[in-house]
Amino acid sequence: MRELAFRRRGATKATGEPDLIRRHRPDYLLIVAMVFLMMLGLVVLYGINVALSQRYENDNFALKQVIFLGLGVAVFVAASRLPLRLLEKYATKVLLAGVVASVVLAGLALVGSSLALCSGGACRWYNFGFTSFQPAELLKFGLLLYLAVFLSAKARMGQLNNIRETLAPAGFVVGVLTVLVVVLQKDMGTGLVVIAIALSMLLMAGVKARYMLGILGLMAAAGLLFIVTAPHRMARVLTFINHETSSEAADYHIEQALLAIGSGGFFGNGLGQSKQAFGYLPEAANDSIFAIMGETFGFIGTFIILVAFSLLIYRLLLILQQSQRPELRLIMAGMVAWFGVQAMINISSMIGLIPLTGITLPFLSFGGTSLIFTMLLMGIAFNISHYTSYRSNSNPGASGGEDSSSRRRVGRSRNARSQRLQRA
Repeated sequence: MRELAFRRRGATKATGEPDLIRRHRPDYLLIVAMVFLMMLGLVVLYGINVALSQRYENDNFALKQVIFLGLGVAVFVAASRLPLRLLEKYATKVLLAGVVASVVLAGLALVGSSLALCSGGACRWYNFGFTSFQPAELLKFGLLLYLAVFLSAKARMGQLNNIRETLAPAGFVVGVLTVLVVVLQKDMGTGLVVIAIALSMLLMAGVKARYMLGILGLMAAAGLLFIVTAPHRMARVLTFINHETSSEAADYHIEQALLAIGSGGFFGNGLGQSKQAFGYLPEAANDSIFAIMGETFGFIGTFIILVAFSLLIYRLLLILQQSQRPELRLIMAGMVAWFGVQAMINISSMIGLIPLTGITLPFLSFGGTSLIFTMLLMGIAFNISHYTSYRSNSNPGASGGEDSSSRRRVGRSRNARSQRLQRA
């Protein structure tokens, strides 16, 4: 029944084409939350830029981030104007590009090429001298588009819960991507985000509960295998379980992160007053930026960051709920999982709630690839918010949807309209 409802909400019975929704004002609150987080990240990077420059041979992180932001804005504008069906048309090619880029990177690392940038035993980036590129971000984006197109097509054909036609092929794709990220690139954090994206989209598409439980069991078994076969992951898990008996090296990163957050107190030490950025806290500009935020702005500042993330996720969920085409709802579901789970993993590992794993904090961490793909996703979400309807998908029979027969554009956000109707 759920699969059937999924199909009916997205397409008319006669043509199989989606309802036509008139273009209207997009969701500007989404942009407010995004700009706030990005500007906050840039300000903090500027505050610790002196410490980072001393540590990394006069490398100017703040200037680089400004350049990345400029590129990100251009990507955002392009994605917000791009025909959405064009993304769906090239979904498989984008995924294949990510797979090829990851395999080639592994080959370059194997032969010791300088094009493969390796750090801490992991080779996750292409080294282009002036910048680097992480193919795992392209993999995640390709998976998002591919599953949106694949699952919505299977749902329309009534084969969503068919193991041979749908679940096994989707599982194979997710399995290959997880191996590329976790085994070849030794990136467990990104592997967890890949799995979260896939699970959220399968759930949103309407896969039956018994199949979801089976998929969760397989993924849990694979995750356990990835941990026990990698000594550095086992060391992190043992440190998390009992840090009193762990080695000083294994405990160092999390201890410095907690020291940074704790020293910030309630109001923080102030901008530019970070001591942990002077070489004590590893990856201060990237994976550990939340700890630097805690040291700089204290409990109040980190609380505001969590509120901003919550607002952003809430607006993404509203766009998901009010999108009319199945492909767009699945893209939004994967996007929510991408941002939500990645932020949760980063923050939880920095405050000691889960074993430490290296992953960037969306919008706030330094890094070109992560920031540009984040802006790409936000541009797509902004684009989709032009075509939402205040007719809730949970009540498909309710009136309120608009079609393209009217030439008058709507001068307000559908979300804002929805809120006014609810208050009335």
